[in-house]
Amino acid sequence: MCATCGCGTDGAVITPAGHDGHPHPHDHPHDHPHDHLRTETITLEQKVLAKNDRVAEENRGRLATRGILALNMTSSPGAGKTTLLERTIRDLGGQWPIAVIEGDQETLLDANRIRAAGARAVQINTGAGCHLDADMV
Repeated sequence: MCATCGCGTDGAVITPAGHDGHPHPHDHPHDHPHDHLRTETITLEQKVLAKNDRVAEENRGRLATRGILALNMTSSPGAGKTTLLERTIRDLGGQWPIAVIEGDQETLLDANRIRAAGARAVQINTGAGCHLDADMV
């Protein structure tokens, strides 16, 4: 099964574009069959996010060595992640030291809310997506 989308294949199928088995009446400096209906299966030998996976594993090791519990919260914008963090900080902040690494495209709004709730916060502005790659952490 595909690790990305679950499509059930282990490779990609490439079908040449623009060829529907039509006659191919142009000259070539060499001979080859004009069978343009075939497909070719290729196998990707390296995971696209292999570097990120490796750095994330190193991050987990460093955190575990220091006895740090790290949680990764992801969801769509407006789903309530910051509100949940604010409530958690207020409820548990006196019992546990809490720090947050906040990822945002360009603002400090969520990091400021987290600080106001009583936790330390570091803001990382990505300039693009809201997610943080492992090397940003």
